Amino acid sequence: MGLVCDAQSMPRDKLEEYVIKATETVVLSPAHIGKLIRLTNEEIEQQTGSLDGQLSSIENKLNDVRRKLDKWAEAYESSKIDTSHFAERIRARRESEV
Repeated sequence: MGLVCDAQSMPRDKLEEYVIKATETVVLSPAHIGKLIRLTNEEIEQQTGSLDGQLSSIENKLNDVRRKLDKWAEAYESSKIDTSHFAERIRARRESEV
């Protein structure tokens, strides 16, 4: 045996307004907002951690290139290497830049 609802009918607009307000109350509750903020912060921290790792890798590669350039410059300046070995490469590089 089923129960019968004896409530009066309600206009659709009022019912929709009630549902929207009730939903806003739940969604915008301090507890729910706090949870959303926490989840958002966790996502940002994960993305930042990933970017930090990428930045560290790039900085390491850049430092490696700088060290190598410093060694080449030192060897060149101290005449430890024959500059004629580089003349062809420099000329080709300049031609490719034009």
